[in-house]
Amino acid sequence: MELDEKYHDEDIALRSSGEEESKSDPHEAFLPSGNKRRYVQIQVSIHRWMLHVLLLSINLLALIYLVLSLRESKVERLVYSPLNDIITPTREYRNITLGDRTPFTDAPGPAVDALWNSISVPPGDVGVVILNQQEKDKWGVTTVKLADGSGYAATIDVFHQLHCLDQLRQFIFNDTYKISPTEHPLWEDHIAHCIDSIRLSLQCSADVSLMPWNWIRGYALPWPDFRAKHECRNWDDIVAWALDRKLDTEKPGIWVHPELGNKDLLDESFTQNPLEDGKEIEYLEDNLY
Repeated sequence: MELDEKYHDEDIALRSSGEEESKSDPHEAFLPSGNKRRYVQIQVSIHRWMLHVLLLSINLLALIYLVLSLRESKVERLVYSPLNDIITPTREYRNITLGDRTPFTDAPGPAVDALWNSISVPPGDVGVVILNQQEKDKWGVTTVKLADGSGYAATIDVFHQLHCLDQLRQFIFNDTYKISPTEHPLWEDHIAHCIDSIRLSLQCSADVSLMPWNWIRGYALPWPDFRAKHECRNWDDIVAWALDRKLDTEKPGIWVHPELGNKDLLDESFTQNPLEDGKEIEYLEDNLY
């Protein structure tokens, strides 16, 4: 009798234990009792692997964020320009083989002059722009405020460099343009300024694209192959921005000198030669970088 009661109690305890375990995991209730421990071990292993995968995913995301942050820091601009936000790197193929010509290198004439004017500051058609107050403040530089209240004047330097290159082109073809130092007293200083300006701009941008050397038919020495790829900036975007912000430098009443007054009311001698009689350029306000 006592033995029957003992087996009866153990059977009740086993059933009770099985019911509790089956509540914790419904799949375990269908397993033979000998495989339950193995099942629990498998579940623990799965949970551990899931934890490892989670930690690995977190570390991977952190690494990606770090790499992206480093890449952003490398392209961080050292000098402010509102055009920094629209700059898009492009890869361009150039073929400037000796003997080939582009419309920009045609013989002097109205059509060529119009091309150069389309990419250079006045007397060209583009490059002097209007900045708003926020852009001027971010720039942190003193620049002329337009008298009509439309904003502040600034020049996008690439269009200035192209203007300088055009001045050198005209100097080379002066038999056509007939630019006289008497009529243009700043001509020699202008040319010297342009030579240095282009030199410094080329050194600053420092195009490090590689040009190969190849053999050419009938010539015994290697010849530089001027057909090459270059990393550039999207030129159309820059021109579009400049045209959208274009300042009409001939608009009446926009230039009011703080000491001389409205330019339109002054004698032409005040717009001829600031270096006359050995004078030096003296800015009313210094921009200390």
